[in-house]
Amino acid sequence: MVFTVSSFDFACNGGSYRPSHNEYKLNFTINTKVKIFKSSLVPTNMYSFTRHMMFSMILRT
Repeated sequence: MVFTVSSFDFACNGGSYRPSHNEYKLNFTINTKVKIFKSSLVPTNMYSFTRHMMFSMILRT
């Protein structure tokens, strides 16, 4: 699935709670909208993951 996200902020990823090691983070606001984007221009079957690959990806995050 592909989503569009609008009306959000981004900031430096600092503080005592850091869910990721990225330098920046996205902040959703009261006006943030997330919608499913349906388009034939975006490939939906570009990757094929196995259960083992998915589990490994989850453990790394």
